[in-house]
Amino acid sequence: MNTLHVIALNIPYPPNYGGVIDIYYKLLALHRLGVRLILHCYEYERPRAPELERICAEVHYYPRRTGLLANLTLEPYNVAGRRNELLVQRLLQDDAPILFEGLHTCFCIDDPRLVGRVKVFRSCNIEHDYYRAIGQAERHPLRRLFYRLEAWRFRRYLPHAAAADLVAAVSTTDTDALRRLLPASRVAFIPCFHAHDSVSTVPGRSDFILYHAKLSVKENEQAALYLVRHVFPRLAPARCIIAGMDPTPTLLREAACQAHITVEANPTS
Repeated sequence: MNTLHVIALNIPYPPNYGGVIDIYYKLLALHRLGVRLILHCYEYERPRAPELERICAEVHYYPRRTGLLANLTLEPYNVAGRRNELLVQRLLQDDAPILFEGLHTCFCIDDPRLVGRVKVFRSCNIEHDYYRAIGQAERHPLRRLFYRLEAWRFRRYLPHAAAADLVAAVSTTDTDALRRLLPASRVAFIPCFHAHDSVSTVPGRSDFILYHAKLSVKENEQAALYLVRHVFPRLAPARCIIAGMDPTPTLLREAACQAHITVEANPTS
């Protein structure tokens, strides 16, 4: 049986936001193909998930270092806090290929001990652009400084990903960007994995308008607030629904002022 190590930036269950949706349903698809999966994931903010043991032969959890001391590094904070020697030792127990899910997990992608291993880097997005955009949306001066610094650190760190045999991008736009940023690398577009195997939409019009995002992300919150303030008022009485994880009090308060706008916080499906 083919074996694959998968290093996930977070615990990929439940699959309820973009990054972990792609990871979980990729694991599920590989399991259905008969691949023996060894999952390595970081334990923070989300509880351990016994459900992963149904599709993975092994599931290993690691702590993620956070706080000020973990930020005193030229590496991205999100990479440095995931460094773990025990994880590397487990990778060295066999010669199976390794899938790095996100630049956050690539602390050992160019480790000399892993030379000769087949390595795939799954790019979640262009991280330095992502953090720069969050920094532009952030008003708190210290958080804004952190996001700008993290953007710089990720841009500086990206060349480490050239150690991968394949870079798998999630969109055609990211594919083009990664081919420019990593000109010597093999870059391919592999769309996101998700729960739906067929299209089930029907002809006609819906009776509501939906905006869905991880609402704790500042950039997504700003987009939702723009809709609440400038777009949805013009659509009344049509139902307007904003759905996503951890909406802020500001968003909840402003949406509540208009009867035709509903915020669905932390939907389960």
